Amino acid sequence: MITGFAMGIIRLAIDTPVKMIEGFAYEQGSLLWIINNIFFQYYGLIIFAVSAAVMFIVSYMAEEPDYEKIDGLAFGLVSEKYKQETRDKR
Repeated sequence: MITGFAMGIIRLAIDTPVKMIEGFAYEQGSLLWIINNIFFQYYGLIIFAVSAAVMFIVSYMAEEPDYEKIDGLAFGLVSEKYKQETRDKR
C-alpha cells in the first residue's frame, strides 16, 4: 500500500506544476515528461502491477508465521481444535 501511495503522490507532484504554472513544461522525452504524459488509467495499471510485485517479493522474503499465534485469524487457518472449542461454547 505504501508503494502505491508513494507512486500516486509522485505522479501528483509531477502533474501539479504543469497544471498550475502557466507556461511550465518538462523537456520533451525526459522521464518527468513521460510520467506526466502517461494516461492516468495506464499509470493506475502500472501502480497496480508494481504494488502486486512488491507484495509478492516482500511475502517471499519474510519468514513463515507462527501458526499457533495466528490460529483462527482467518477462515482458512481455523484448526479442528479451534472449531471444537467454539462449538463447545454454544
